[in-house]
Amino acid sequence: MEHEDIEETRKALEDSLARLKGLASWVALKEDERKPGMPPLGTLSPTELEEVRNAKARFAGAAWEALLALNRHGSEHGATEATEAIRKQVSALVREAGKLCWPKGL
Repeated sequence: MEHEDIEETRKALEDSLARLKGLASWVALKEDERKPGMPPLGTLSPTELEEVRNAKARFAGAAWEALLALNRHGSEHGATEATEAIRKQVSALVREAGKLCWPKGL
């Protein structure tokens, strides 16, 4: 995989994180609307739950692909400053995604 492809993968991961952040904010708003006695996630429809779970899965898959591509590139061409910078960026995006607050069950 070429450096440009790795950069595109990193950018896609960044976009995916932005989508996750938006969904996390939206879920938090929906949870604020939850009435006493209503189960967690009770304000979300099955379609909405599926959308959130799919977005989380896409992010995880994109992160895995990005790291695999960086590892392959490193083993084929040796680690470069550019790929190590991208690796750090990808790791930071993964850490940021891990800090998002999700209700139990998501």
